Amino acid sequence: MRLPEAFRSLRYRDFRVFFVAQTISQIATWMHSVAQTWLILSLTNSPLLLGLITMLHWGPILLLALPSGAIADRVAKRRLLMATQAAQACTALTVATLAATGVVAYWHVGVLALCAGLANTLFNVVRQSFVNETVGRDDVVNAVALSSAAFNGARIVGPRRGRPRHRRRFDRRRSTLASATDMKASTE
Repeated sequence: MRLPEAFRSLRYRDFRVFFVAQTISQIATWMHSVAQTWLILSLTNSPLLLGLITMLHWGPILLLALPSGAIADRVAKRRLLMATQAAQACTALTVATLAATGVVAYWHVGVLALCAGLANTLFNVVRQSFVNETVGRDDVVNAVALSSAAFNGARIVGPRRGRPRHRRRFDRRRSTLASATDMKASTE
């Protein structure tokens, strides 16, 4: 079966595996972000504290993107991708465990949000440069386009999966565990 021209980069096995894994990972990241938001709101009911956690999670990308690029150029990208995904899965599993046991505190989520943010920063930088290594020179533009489509699609799907089913009843365990499971799947 011949793929349509718009999906020609999927002919490369390495890119197909990467494409599926990064899509799962990005969905899980957005799920975790939404679940973390609801967790903080259920713990503190404070927009200010929620904003601080959001800054800890997404702030590293603003500050550390350039140094992350230097690291990405000097370390094996595949191993770095796997390590960052494992780190994100560990942070999500830790939050899920803390929430499930009922001992989660604001500072736990803050520390883990910073760790997840650091891993996510490195992942995003490496992800963008790794695409070049998975396809032939003529298909790089198509691979970047498909990778961007996966990223933007995950921004739609992830929050939908991470949100509480009913606004009045947020299940911390289910939301955080679901995002951790998806992150774990992306490392395999």
